[in-house]
Amino acid sequence: MNADQNHKPVSIRILLADDHTIMRQGLRALLERQEGLTIVGEANNGHEAVELFRRHRPDVVLSDIEMPQMDGVTALAAIRSEYVDARGLLLTMHAREGDIVRAMRAGALGYVLKDAPLDTLLE
Repeated sequence: MNADQNHKPVSIRILLADDHTIMRQGLRALLERQEGLTIVGEANNGHEAVELFRRHRPDVVLSDIEMPQMDGVTALAAIRSEYVDARGLLLTMHAREGDIVRAMRAGALGYVLKDAPLDTLLE
């Protein structure tokens, strides 16, 4: 883990975006148990994710691919159009090739299947 000048651990700030409340709450509960991870916001759709990114400037956006109003890929592309260094990781139930290609073109670091073990997400 990185440290600042005072040798305090640096926390990775995460924005969660998923239209399923239980999924977001579950991710928050699991991730906040990990040392060095902090959830700075939760979005219910892509539009909210873009707005919350502007407000909180997280280190990573962890977003569902499929959401109402604006999907996760479109939201990540919008975020990266304003903040070129923004980092995003997308969650999906199905590894459809078209979605994955769109995600990578939008600048996603990668994707994780929702049924993957927590260790896979943490990596």
